[in-house]
Amino acid sequence: MHQAFPRAERDALVAAVAALPDHALDARVRALPGQDLVARLSLEASLAALRWQPPAAVRHLRWAPPARARLEGALLGVPDALLDARPQSGEWSLRQQLAHVELTDVRYGIATRYAAERDEDEPMIPHPSLYPPRLGEPSGTPGEPLAAVIARLRRVRAAALEPLLAIPAARLQRPTEWHTAEHTVGFRLHRFAQHDLELTTDVQATLAALGHLPTPALSIGALLVEGWSEVEALLLGVPRAIYHAVPPQNGPTLWSRLAQLCAADREALAAIQARTTGIV
Repeated sequence: MHQAFPRAERDALVAAVAALPDHALDARVRALPGQDLVARLSLEASLAALRWQPPAAVRHLRWAPPARARLEGALLGVPDALLDARPQSGEWSLRQQLAHVELTDVRYGIATRYAAERDEDEPMIPHPSLYPPRLGEPSGTPGEPLAAVIARLRRVRAAALEPLLAIPAARLQRPTEWHTAEHTVGFRLHRFAQHDLELTTDVQATLAALGHLPTPALSIGALLVEGWSEVEALLLGVPRAIYHAVPPQNGPTLWSRLAQLCAADREALAAIQARTTGIV
């Protein structure tokens, strides 16, 4: 999904909604997140008609997009000036927390792939030289705006997950080690979502300590981010050929349903822009 279909329309709509004042949050704006459920159900229907079933590894990873959406939603409306602020001495800034998320995605991807592919006579965990170094104090890129940080996080996450989608079901129970305890490859796949939820809690605590609290508009924007993540989760691992396959009885293709979803986002954005600029 990360490679197959763009989400620019949803990102633009989220930004527009997040910037709305309270008095502009009319019934149409508040109804936007609920429309995502209808879109997701139509996509599910298309996949069912095409008889596509996600492989076991994909099912294990389906919590990853919604968990990442929680993290992105928590960052909506955060000004770049807050990225390097520390609520207390010795605590990580938002930039450091997000640098940690990025590094963890890379390391988790390496560890999980190694665990699934290693020979029985090889060590249970990869040699430290295979990993990028873990930093006691992650720094990120000073001065980089939040939008660029999130864009890179998306690229890194997609690159980490892509090789893991095809792990055979028989290898999901293979042993691996995490924090000195023995676990399985399947557990490592779930850790992508778990780590994001843990860091979302940290980010929310940092923002609260810095006095940045979500407005009603930001809360609606976060729901829109989560709605798109449900689409990403549903389409995780779907082969490209499936996007253009015609379902039985000549129903709409998956690609056309996605195009309708993006068109609806563009229409909603245009309506918001027209209303806020006084055209309507």
